[in-house]
Amino acid sequence: SWNSRDFLLTLDNMVIECPSPFASKHRESHAYQVIKNEAIADGVRWIAAPTPRMEPAEAIRKNGGMQLTERYPIFTGSNILKFDDKLLYFKCSTNNNIGSKWLQSVIGSEYEVIVWDKMNPDHNLDFGIMPIAKNLILVNAERINGNNLPNFLRSYNKLWIEKCLEDNYYTWPMSSSWTGMNILCLSENKVMINSTQKNLIKQLEANKVECVRVPLSHTQTFGGGLHRIITDLERT
Repeated sequence: SWNSRDFLLTLDNMVIECPSPFASKHRESHAYQVIKNEAIADGVRWIAAPTPRMEPAEAIRKNGGMQLTERYPIFTGSNILKFDDKLLYFKCSTNNNIGSKWLQSVIGSEYEVIVWDKMNPDHNLDFGIMPIAKNLILVNAERINGNNLPNFLRSYNKLWIEKCLEDNYYTWPMSSSWTGMNILCLSENKVMINSTQKNLIKQLEANKVECVRVPLSHTQTFGGGLHRIITDLERT
């Protein structure tokens, strides 16, 4: 249960247990049962998407990437990002199109689900784009450029990240040096960041973003940074 944002999507007073394509994650939310009970008692709308059966034909390798069928909703919360009243939904190897339609039907008109597919489908959305402030985003310069950036984000101020520092585990199958930009926005111009990412910290502080440094030793071992391992249930 390292990456809680994979299977828990929070929106205002709602928590959605995501229909992950990985059968190994279908029971991970059980680890949060105490938190779930407390949240429901406090009035949180906690719902679960239909669990996908994920039979062998539901995910196939095609054109160098994983392709999902459209029989039922499939998505992970870490490949969805929140921008005010918009949800950027990355159609990729973990998120299918019907998943975006199901999500829109559940959340109603309060949020607009924007489907985007202009990045390698085997990559992770929150390793490519990261919201920092009201009008500021981090952008992975290796995976995204001005042409494939989602249209509604083109007017945002951008910090283009050329490289993140690597540790000894960045080549492991579930790993990536880009976990370094997987930081958590705490409030306007204030983020929580892995203390090892010294170059990124300098770049953020030069743009007047306050950095709360946190040691996260296993981030590249398990392939999840601070944004992915922390799911916000309450904000003030």
